Amino acid sequence: NRDEAAKEGKLAVLPAYSSVENHLELGVLDGLTEIIRRENVGVVSYLPVVLHKEGKYCLYAGELVLAGRYGGLLRFMDVLETEMPSVKIVSAGFRLFKERYNDKPELHLALIVVELAGEK
Repeated sequence: NRDEAAKEGKLAVLPAYSSVENHLELGVLDGLTEIIRRENVGVVSYLPVVLHKEGKYCLYAGELVLAGRYGGLLRFMDVLETEMPSVKIVSAGFRLFKERYNDKPELHLALIVVELAGEK
């Protein structure tokens, strides 16, 4: 159980963020702001979790949900895979999300990523 693991100190759940600037503090999206802005990709949500910490190394996981056009979302994934070797995409899924007040559906990309990082 995730809640029990968090209480025992085995799992640290970090707060969810919804803006690119907040993500930069975590370092996970470092270097991706240029492609986010260039491709007009929006960060819908990001929920980072510390899975394991040992010595100066930390294993992070996170669910990153982006919104944008299909081509821009694919280019984002390409940059993530080619320019950030410490970040691995575990799962990727596209879905159309429709707000009640908006006639046009929005394309979302949900990514599950993991990163092994040393102390910063």
